[in-house]
Amino acid sequence: MKGQRRHELKEDAFVAFISSLWGVAKSRLGLVVFVLAGLLAGVIVLVAVSMYSSHAARKAGAVYAQAISVDDSAGLDDDALRDLRISRLSAAGPQLAGTVVEPEYLKELADLLFEKGGNDSLVKAVALYDKLLQKYPDARFAVYAQLSRAKALFALGEYARAAEGFAAVYADSKVDSDQGGGPAMGLGPQAKWMQGQCFLARGDVENARKAFSTCITEGPDTSWAQDAQMDLRDIRAEVPFEALPGDEKKAPENDEPLTEE
Repeated sequence: MKGQRRHELKEDAFVAFISSLWGVAKSRLGLVVFVLAGLLAGVIVLVAVSMYSSHAARKAGAVYAQAISVDDSAGLDDDALRDLRISRLSAAGPQLAGTVVEPEYLKELADLLFEKGGNDSLVKAVALYDKLLQKYPDARFAVYAQLSRAKALFALGEYARAAEGFAAVYADSKVDSDQGGGPAMGLGPQAKWMQGQCFLARGDVENARKAFSTCITEGPDTSWAQDAQMDLRDIRAEVPFEALPGDEKKAPENDEPLTEE
């Protein structure tokens, strides 16, 4: 009897436990349903956002491609084609703002305006390069935008700002060179030569000479180094050697002895 009684007590305890679990489940069923519904809704929203983003990206890509297309422009010369692209890209700007193709759009329009030249176009190009560099500083072509921006500033006669831009390109080239690769690698000599031109335009012969010397040292086999060597020869021909720190003193052509000051 005692064994049977213990068996009955165990069954009663099990039934009580199951009943307790069922009671808890029933009491919290609404919460469980709410949580599951929330998770399902989140998944649906994520899928919808992903689909919308993909559609928006495709649409923006199509708008951009159409704006730069020249398929319907047979017979136009290069200048007319460039102006047509500028007009189409400018009109498409509001549709491309904030999309995945906005960086490419800003770079393309700025490059076209820079290529067109003229004060008004160059000012607009600089503004677009500034916007690109501010919004997308890590874009794969950001350093090329920086280089073109500096060239546009140089063309506008803003030599101080241009020199700063070329210095930034040079700094990026050093980083990429140290890391063994990158979009700015190899741009150092060009940036230094252009920076030297900025210094010359401002009458800063000493810093121009330093920039040209760096260009020659870091890219001895480049065309930029050849140009820098010619610039240094011109400087030595036009400026008294005493004004060029670091130059070895040479005797004047009339062979008069040099005197130390």
